[in-house]
Amino acid sequence: GDAEEAQTAFHRAIDSRHPEWAPAGIVGLAQLLEKHGDTAGARTAYEQAIDFGHVDWAGRALVNLARLLTKQGDTVGARAAYMRAIESRNPDWAPVALVDLLNLLREQGDIEGASAAHRSALDTGNPEAPYALMVIGQLRDPRGDLGLS
Repeated sequence: GDAEEAQTAFHRAIDSRHPEWAPAGIVGLAQLLEKHGDTAGARTAYEQAIDFGHVDWAGRALVNLARLLTKQGDTVGARAAYMRAIESRNPDWAPVALVDLLNLLREQGDIEGASAAHRSALDTGNPEAPYALMVIGQLRDPRGDLGLS
């Protein structure tokens, strides 16, 4: 079916070793595997995309991996993947990673983690750094509902 044809196309892109489209193929394959319930295969593929080292595709793979790990209950692994994406300073994916990480930390009630994420965001010039202050404020005063949850 279509999934098999998609998988074949992604593998051909990966096999090309093209600097742009091989890592794109790895991420595409990972997303396809995740969609079809092969979370172990998806995780491996995301890690391969990260290891490939393409700045944009690695950033996307880090965020997708962190989201997958969060769904699986591996919040420690998710936090590590989000921090790697934030520290990459990728202009597209570092801000996404910071917001996702802060939402996870808010769910966990982790003020210290949110403060550390804020410091990292400031150090890396992340444009979403002020959002960390909102999360820290919500965690310090959970009665204050700002409609951000």
